[in-house]
Amino acid sequence: MTIYILNFLTLPLYGFIFNRRTLCFIASLQMFLILAFRADTIGLDLPTYQTGFEYISGLSFEDMAVTLNFFHFADLPHLWGFESGWVVLVSFCFWIWLPWTAGRVRGD
Repeated sequence: MTIYILNFLTLPLYGFIFNRRTLCFIASLQMFLILAFRADTIGLDLPTYQTGFEYISGLSFEDMAVTLNFFHFADLPHLWGFESGWVVLVSFCFWIWLPWTAGRVRGD
């Protein structure tokens, strides 16, 4: 996370030094390099979020709405302590069928 914060903090500095076109190129290059050289595993909590996503995507709208406790954690099985807003966001992403969502959940 430190690299993202440092990258974000250097962009205003570059704005004073370079023109807009060069700034866009440098910012794009920095973000590309960060994404290109990161590890294959995003983090230790990836399997938890992945199984939680698969569980939430299998819920109907009514089942998802029943689990929500606004300003608190959603009532999900004990393995997942997700906030209600995250549950809504995941459900929304699944319902609009983002290409990466459909392939991973359905196993295409």
